[in-house]
Amino acid sequence: MIEKQSVLFAALNNLIVRFGQHLISLFKHIIIAGYIGLSSQLDIFYMALAIYGVLITSWAVVFDVLAIPKLVKYQTNKKYENFNLLSSSILLFTFVISIFFSSLFYFFGNIISLSAFGFSSEKKVILEESFKWLFPAILFYLPYFSLCSILKSLRQFSLVNTIEFCSTLILVVILFFFIEKEFTLYWSYSLSVTFSFLLAFLFVRRSVNLKFYNPFNSLIKKLLPSIPPLLFIHSCFYLFSLTDRFFVTFLDNGDISALTYATVFVVAVPQIIGASSFFLTAYSEESNIALKSSKFTQAASYIIFISVPIIIFFLTASENFISIILERGAFKENDTLRVINIIYILSFIIIPFSFQTIIDQIYQVEKKFSFIVKIKLFGFLINICLNYIFIFMLKLGVIGAALGTTISYSIVMILSFYNLKYLKISVRFMKHLTWLLWLLIFNLPTLLLINLIKDNINNYLVIFVTIIIIIFSTLAAVLTFFGPEKKLVLEIFSRIKKFKL
Repeated sequence: MIEKQSVLFAALNNLIVRFGQHLISLFKHIIIAGYIGLSSQLDIFYMALAIYGVLITSWAVVFDVLAIPKLVKYQTNKKYENFNLLSSSILLFTFVISIFFSSLFYFFGNIISLSAFGFSSEKKVILEESFKWLFPAILFYLPYFSLCSILKSLRQFSLVNTIEFCSTLILVVILFFFIEKEFTLYWSYSLSVTFSFLLAFLFVRRSVNLKFYNPFNSLIKKLLPSIPPLLFIHSCFYLFSLTDRFFVTFLDNGDISALTYATVFVVAVPQIIGASSFFLTAYSEESNIALKSSKFTQAASYIIFISVPIIIFFLTASENFISIILERGAFKENDTLRVINIIYILSFIIIPFSFQTIIDQIYQVEKKFSFIVKIKLFGFLINICLNYIFIFMLKLGVIGAALGTTISYSIVMILSFYNLKYLKISVRFMKHLTWLLWLLIFNLPTLLLINLIKDNINNYLVIFVTIIIIIFSTLAAVLTFFGPEKKLVLEIFSRIKKFKL
């Protein structure tokens, strides 16, 4: 059996590995932007992934939420036979679902493509064809994610991060050599997902006795009633994004791509922070409500500590950063301006998005689905209304889509946060707010200072100086703060120094 990892080690390892993964992923965006730019071709690709995300990716997270608490319980109680049975059953069950969806996309892609209302008939034909190239990704993504759930239940967070890193690296290499070939964007993605599945399967086989059980056995049947509400909960952000893209299809060519690029860079932050990847396991292991509240408090403090400096960076140096990363070849200066204007708005979604991922997990573990479903349905309807108002009535264009999503998702987070009291989770709202404002106060001078001098120095120096000032400002904020958050941060630094995590 593979040795378990501590949660703090998982958090730090996740931060480091995911940062490396996203650093590699930058090369993917560099290649794509340089060769294609903000174009209708890229709009189609990101529209395909948005539809794919709603129908497929949300299922993956559902099984993560359903599987991990059960698997953790079996491990804790040393019911290894049940652990193996549930692991095998979930893997086979996700394959059944994947076969259904991959067939749906392959044979009925022409109907699914009609959902891109604002696309021309030519774009819809290309969108239909792209689904066929995504067939392997659709087939293997859910089984791959179920294998990751098994690894995370064993506290093998590092393995999951490593697999994702290798997958991203393969994708970048393929794009570098074959970007000029037709549909390379699609089949390279499919190949990376297939590789991830195979690698995850090999790792799981080291510690789990996988067998061909009936995928519809009693253990799976017990999980089925929870799937519909969870599916809506976890598809919500993808629905937000897809709704934005539906509205943006009526706007200029390249607007979907600009919105997606901005979203990729902003949402990468919660993904790098990765609190949700280890919080679910840690929370599921606790039965005492006070200890559960403590886990949430620590995760919240960690999220704020990492998020605030990065938000300041986006508001200060995103133009310089995007210019260095993407502005070459087909990607022009005007394209940079289109992306950064969206980033300025979307950067404020980092904290709501990060918080919402762990709050969702609390509601799910406690089986309080109705609360979060109602809240997210309300937020989704608000997003539709705001998109229409901002894009068509106020003529804000793609900026309106970003603004609508940011506002509506922030409302969802506030309502979800407030309703935690009904689960008896101790919420330190004012103390979290104090911690947030303290970090902002120390980091805001960075924004003012860099804006004064950035016109006189080059892009690389702007980024370097911004990062240095943010680091020292954040450290100053930590050292002068009086609260448990200070202790948490200092413990993190201490463990990094000693490398005894």
